[in-house]
Amino acid sequence: MRQKRRLNKKIKLILTKWPISCIVGFLIVILSWVSMLISIILAPHTFSPLKNYMSSLGNSSFNPDGAFFYNVSIIVSGFLFIIFFIGLSLWYTDILIDKTLLMATQIVRCLLAITIILTGVFSEDFKPQHIFWSIIAGILGFFVNVLLAVYLVRQKEAIKKISYSIFILIGFYVIFLFILSPDHVLTEWIVRTLGDINLILITYNLKKIDQIRTKSFS
Repeated sequence: MRQKRRLNKKIKLILTKWPISCIVGFLIVILSWVSMLISIILAPHTFSPLKNYMSSLGNSSFNPDGAFFYNVSIIVSGFLFIIFFIGLSLWYTDILIDKTLLMATQIVRCLLAITIILTGVFSEDFKPQHIFWSIIAGILGFFVNVLLAVYLVRQKEAIKKISYSIFILIGFYVIFLFILSPDHVLTEWIVRTLGDINLILITYNLKKIDQIRTKSFS
């Protein structure tokens, strides 16, 4: 009976043979970078990642033509993250530690998704609020990556090299924060890029785990 309930739950969280979380994970990265490129194209010619914060793309005074695309993509990404982490229920196991890690990830990440949405709602036009929610998002994002990395390392079906690579990227994340400081322009670009690479690696590893477990059920 328990196995039947688990299979029914699995079907609901799978779309076109891909787990919903995996589809959404890749979609978030694609959406984020496409909208960012559009915003950069529409930004003033003086814009440069070496001189301007990424958040400046959402400043309607600095980037009147591209701010809309940037801010809307941030808000949409936040909602997609909620779907992504609700879908993590697919990877629950009967092992209490693993299930706890995923549940903790879901709770923290849903909070992160809300803060991401708020960074889009309170764009750089509302600088104090934007800075506050960006800092909160950075802290929550760090904890989420650690929780998921620990979960993946514990899974025998996961690709170990990818799981350990996630820890290495988290290490770089911390190092750059200390070397460049959060106030440095490049810090935001580096942290965001590392975060997206992490999301790709996590999503790919989750897909491999699901693929192996699906075969074992059939």
